[in-house]
Amino acid sequence: MEITDVKTTLITIPFREPVRVSMGIDSRISAVIIELETDEGITGIGETRYSERTDAMIHNEIKQLVIGKDPFDLERVVKHYLGSGRGLWWLEAANYAVGGVEAACWDVMGKASRQPVYKLMGGCYRERVPVTAFLGIDTPDRVVKEAIRAVEQGVGTLKLKVGRDPVEDIEIVRQVRDAVGYGVEIRVDPNQAWSPPTAIRQINKIAKFDPQYIEQPIPRWDLDGLAMVRRRVGVPIAMCEGILDPYRALEAITSRAADFISTDPNRLGGLLWFKKVAGMAELADIPVILHVSSAGVTVSAWLHLATSTPNVAYANDIPTVGADFGQSAVDDIIATPFKLDRGYLRVPKGNGLGVELERAKLAKYADLFKRTPKGKPEMYFPPAY
Repeated sequence: MEITDVKTTLITIPFREPVRVSMGIDSRISAVIIELETDEGITGIGETRYSERTDAMIHNEIKQLVIGKDPFDLERVVKHYLGSGRGLWWLEAANYAVGGVEAACWDVMGKASRQPVYKLMGGCYRERVPVTAFLGIDTPDRVVKEAIRAVEQGVGTLKLKVGRDPVEDIEIVRQVRDAVGYGVEIRVDPNQAWSPPTAIRQINKIAKFDPQYIEQPIPRWDLDGLAMVRRRVGVPIAMCEGILDPYRALEAITSRAADFISTDPNRLGGLLWFKKVAGMAELADIPVILHVSSAGVTVSAWLHLATSTPNVAYANDIPTVGADFGQSAVDDIIATPFKLDRGYLRVPKGNGLGVELERAKLAKYADLFKRTPKGKPEMYFPPAY
């Protein structure tokens, strides 16, 4: 089998309402949908987060390298690009670009083998995948209302965004914990908003509300600072933005800078690289959380990984379409969008990734992408409070 073409479609899907985090306000999904064609008539689909550089890399660099290659030869396909000059020079963008193409290769392999992808990755380790409710920064009373709606629908883990105001941060966590009780897990994510001393002070105040972990409290480049914070607090620490490639994952593991790792296959360069990083973390007894997916193709890929990877054992950041709480897109581009069942999602049982594109929806959100003003980024920064 040989790859004969690589095509992309750029899409934008709005959230039901904008989601505020410490870095700005996120209002939509923007993604690159990839279709990888083969000489045997099998087309694989993949997806990655959109940036102009990512799409350009797929068309101008990766496409010419993979045409004529066997999609089963994943190690060669991925290493050939990531070891090239462009891949080495722009590693983070290169990982996103090749990660989407690599997912499409997995879809081809599954369809050709007549197996779901998780069967090719180690099989079914868990039947259901728990997911979080992803709640943006807002007034404490509004966050509480969102949290209660999520818990009433069976969600067992809440992810609270903080980092706008130190006093408000504590009040959000306090009021949510009072509202949902101690049977629900709470994660707190400042998105790098704090300095190490501020992080230590804030985390020690939050500790009495029994958070599952604090995610990326300080800037992503400060690995030594994060390790110091971890030593000085009594709450588990998760590393997220600090792990944008496999090499930083290795540094985080060997330095014992974090108790949890949050990452995803697009950041790491593909599903296979995610499995490698998860394997390294498993040897160090570090759980891995799947970082936020975008549209339905990534949701499916994330579920195949969560189903087949032992140490993806906690709730994952996989927003679902149509939820009436937290971050949720208004629609999807797959024929059968995923539905939340009491806080869980199930992996598709069909061949490959198990999802198909809904062409009318794909065209609709491709048109929306074209009509979205290019001067306004996906995440924008409101006036300071």
